[in-house]
Amino acid sequence: MSVLFVIALSPFGLRAGDGHSKPVLEQETLHAIPGSFAEMWSQADLVAKGRISRSEVEAIPGAHTTRIHTVHHAEVLRVLKGTAKAGASVTFVQVAGQLETKEAIIRVADEEPLTAGEYIVFVRRAPYDTWLHLIGDVDGAYKIVNGLIEAQGRFTSFAREHSGLSEERFLREIDAVAARAGRVR
Repeated sequence: MSVLFVIALSPFGLRAGDGHSKPVLEQETLHAIPGSFAEMWSQADLVAKGRISRSEVEAIPGAHTTRIHTVHHAEVLRVLKGTAKAGASVTFVQVAGQLETKEAIIRVADEEPLTAGEYIVFVRRAPYDTWLHLIGDVDGAYKIVNGLIEAQGRFTSFAREHSGLSEERFLREIDAVAARAGRVR
């Protein structure tokens, strides 16, 4: 399945009288998500356990409108697929967040940025873009809390199926998918 991003900015019903002096624009995005966990693995340029230490929302100026995304900065703790090295820094983006510009407040509808912490992420490069992107947006992020997986995705059945697994069990699931794909981490 190919990546599909449909982005639209629409005025959100807040006015200066609502405590805002600027219009609030909502960026709506439709993400193409992989059909299976194996497909997500095969699409990934990098699968890694990392620790997000900081994030910031960034504007992406366009010909007709400004879009936003959140840039996450993480330390790579373990590489499961790809050429990154443990201890390296990696940045990746997520279509989420809110940013106030001179003209308006822009926010992504229905998407909260990932918070600081440890994750296993599935990311890839998009054509004509230098950023690493989460595959399927939040469906490509699995937070590790007290040794258990908290899938951040809500769109795929496989994200829900992996929630609550121990980190080690989840890593075995990844190993099994990698072996079936003909690759071993």
